[in-house]
Amino acid sequence: MCIRDSIICVSNRPDLLEKQIELLNNFMIGEKVVSIVYDTRDKQYENYFKKICDDYNLEYHLHLSEPNCAPSFYHAQAATWAYQNVIKDEDVLMLLDHDMFLIDEFDIEKEIKDYDLMGCLQSRGDVKYIWPGLFLAKIESIKEKDFHFYPDSVRGEFLDTGGGTYMLLESNLDYYDTGVEYPSDYNGINLDDAELTRGFNFELHHEGKFLHFRNACGWDNQFITNDSDKTNVLFHMISDFMEAK
Repeated sequence: MCIRDSIICVSNRPDLLEKQIELLNNFMIGEKVVSIVYDTRDKQYENYFKKICDDYNLEYHLHLSEPNCAPSFYHAQAATWAYQNVIKDEDVLMLLDHDMFLIDEFDIEKEIKDYDLMGCLQSRGDVKYIWPGLFLAKIESIKEKDFHFYPDSVRGEFLDTGGGTYMLLESNLDYYDTGVEYPSDYNGINLDDAELTRGFNFELHHEGKFLHFRNACGWDNQFITNDSDKTNVLFHMISDFMEAK
């Protein structure tokens, strides 16, 4: 099975990209094609993204998103564009947000074998949908389905990013909720410290195989990042995971 991992990268965090790639190379099992989508409004870091893609021999794609949009719309727009324009002949799609890091061995073919969809399940009332920061799907199962990753309003419930995937879950596809946990401590580091996280605590997804930094784009601060302490903790954790392999 040929696997394509489409990694969605937001414009203001090229510093995270190389770490994400190194972790994929270390922990992803099986054949893979990694594609980098640089989602930007101003191309500020295009040279950085191109160089990293050249260094690692990865596909590079530029997506110019519409300006003056809400954070959920930016995320959804990038995910939708990647799905519509990057996929070629692959069997499985894997969308990763730019601050979602693989920290344990992961075999996509084995993990998704019994399902059409996998990802972090969201619920609003009786409506369920999948957040596209961690989204896996068999292409054959979804390619003819009418769905999108944009926010949506369904049966009186407002669904944020990925809302349009509710249509997949209501079309009798088999799906697996990868779940989410909130670690409070890492080797003596208090991960609940609001001064460290600014209220966006680290997450663990899919039985601890994926580490989510959260809000690496600074959407709550006009997309200006100010999280050097949290980033240093992230890089320390990633170094430990790489050494432990």
